[in-house]
Amino acid sequence: MLRGIAAIVVAFNHAADLAGLPSFVSRSYLAVDFFFLLSGFVIAATFETRMSAMGVVRFLHARWFRLLPMIAMGVAISAAIYLGSGANPYLTAACAALALAFLPMSNGIFYMNNPMWSVHFELVANAAHTIFLRRISSAGLALVAIGCLTTIVFAHGWRDMDVGQGDRYLLGIPRVLMSYSLGILLWRVNAATARGPAWLAFILLPLAILIASQLGWADYIVVLLLNPIILLCGLGFDEDSSYRPIASFIGAWSFPLYALHWPVQDIALGSGQSWLAAFAWSIGVSLAVGLLLDRRVRAASLASSGLKLAFLRRRS
Repeated sequence: MLRGIAAIVVAFNHAADLAGLPSFVSRSYLAVDFFFLLSGFVIAATFETRMSAMGVVRFLHARWFRLLPMIAMGVAISAAIYLGSGANPYLTAACAALALAFLPMSNGIFYMNNPMWSVHFELVANAAHTIFLRRISSAGLALVAIGCLTTIVFAHGWRDMDVGQGDRYLLGIPRVLMSYSLGILLWRVNAATARGPAWLAFILLPLAILIASQLGWADYIVVLLLNPIILLCGLGFDEDSSYRPIASFIGAWSFPLYALHWPVQDIALGSGQSWLAAFAWSIGVSLAVGLLLDRRVRAASLASSGLKLAFLRRRS
């Protein structure tokens, strides 16, 4: 469920950003750091004990197939936009091919679908998890997070964490590994036993981003302190049966929203609609796709890869 709330905040800010307007949640990129934290926690809980038997290639293959269908749909929409505006078809095809491989252009930008940068770095973290993070002790994971934090502060500064694209592309590696390692560490130390009130996570996630956006300097407080608290509180959604149906629905919808909102908003704004209308279109289209296509397409893609459908499971 929290993944869905974070995706809504990101989509809301991007609608204003694409329209060239200021947003009161300008630090919505901190929701991406929550994605990284949650991914580390969920992958550790679900796969860490099986990674040795699976191997790096098989595990990353499964992750790629899990994410590909919605990414491919977003890339197709963006390619149509570029070609419709008279872009070079060969350059458009090259950008699309790289995007389908979850790779940026040489300048560190995902022109086909800008939010793909975070999916790219999540796969980098998945690879790191399989290769060496799973072998590191809990104390070692803490040192990894501290080392990544130090790298970002010295290379970029302490006022924000908006790195991972363009000339700050390489800093995306310590950014993702910092939160992802903390997610693994939370799983190992907590073993999913500690719980906070679920309603607090629902309120605290957007509130933390809102406050950080207004203060302009609280990124590291959100990432290192508030995001872990939000995650531990959010575990309560799994235990409270009254939340389970809506939590499952919003969690399943979150990735279609994240993968499709940018190109859908681009079309809406290009047709002269307001940024709020563009935001509403991204909600509506991703809901329709999520309800009608996402799980079916992912199931078919994964089945064709010869891998078990268990890899489709993803927590909210």
